[in-house]
Amino acid sequence: MTQDSLQKRIRILGGVIFVAGLVFALPTMTVVCFGLIPTLAASAVDPYKRSRYLSICVFSTNLAAITPFVFQLWDGGHTFTQAVDIISDPVLWLTVLCGAAVGWIFYGIFPRLIAAYVINMWKYKIGILEKHQQKLMTTWGEDLRPSTDDSSENDERGVADSRGKSGPAS
Repeated sequence: MTQDSLQKRIRILGGVIFVAGLVFALPTMTVVCFGLIPTLAASAVDPYKRSRYLSICVFSTNLAAITPFVFQLWDGGHTFTQAVDIISDPVLWLTVLCGAAVGWIFYGIFPRLIAAYVINMWKYKIGILEKHQQKLMTTWGEDLRPSTDDSSENDERGVADSRGKSGPAS
C-alpha cells in the first residue's frame, strides 16, 4: 500500500467519523470542533506538508486540553445548550490555547533535544573507538595507523585508500 493511498483512506475514515459524530453526537462535535481551531491554524502554517509534524504536535496537546470539557459535557446531560455554555467559557479558550502553545513548544524543542542527544551519543561512541584504537596501537605498534602523507606509496594498484585517494593507475 502506497503512502498516498493510505492517506486517502485515512481522510475517508476521518470524514465518515466526522459525519457520524455530527449526526449522533452534535454537542460533543461542537465542543471538539471549536476546541480544535488552533490545530487548524497550525495545519495551515505547517512547513512539512507531507509529514505534518507541527500539526500532530498541536493536535495531540490540543485534544488533551479539550478532553476535560468533553467529559464535563457528557456528565451534564449532553445537550446543545450546555455545549454552547462550555464554548462561551473563557476557561475553555485559555485551556485550549495553552494546550496549543504546549504543542508549539514540543515542536520547537524536541527536535533540538533529540539532535543534541544523537550528537552526544556519537561523540561518546567515537571516544570509545579512539580509546580502543589507542589500545590496539600500543599493542601492535604504529603500523596500524593509516599513513598521513599524500603520496600513496603503499597502494600501487590504483585502489583508493582509507581517505578516498587513489594511487597510481596501472
